[in-house]
Amino acid sequence: WRTFPRTAASSPGVTDSVLVAIESGAFATRPPALRAAAFRAGCSLLVAMMDEKCSVAGRLYRLLISSLETAYSQNPLRHKMFQGLATILAKSTQIPVRPLARPVASLGAANIASTTEEDLEFWLVLARHPRVEPGELLSLLNLLGSLTLNP
Repeated sequence: WRTFPRTAASSPGVTDSVLVAIESGAFATRPPALRAAAFRAGCSLLVAMMDEKCSVAGRLYRLLISSLETAYSQNPLRHKMFQGLATILAKSTQIPVRPLARPVASLGAANIASTTEEDLEFWLVLARHPRVEPGELLSLLNLLGSLTLNP
């Protein structure tokens, strides 16, 4: 993708094949190591797509968020996914935070008992992002507040 980004982006078959490969590697039935590798590859690809302003980047971003949602209850895998997403958020001040912050806030609340320091660090990355909206920020603060009330 990095070598011929315009050719790959303009070929729907190539783009769809790449997205299907990443999605199939991230299925919940796959081993965690494969899921983590597929997610890492997706994050790297998303950064490359954002650099090239590729129109498919939004689809890949949603796919990565969906993968995170299915893996949220698995701490080690979730934390690896957080690392990749944090890298993406650090590289782009333009990426919308809402599609990621909403499920993270609700899943974080549902899994509050298994919250770790890595979770808190990622929530702060989301909260500090320039594109975070007041509603998402409030949800994240509420999540942090519930954590302090229910240690």
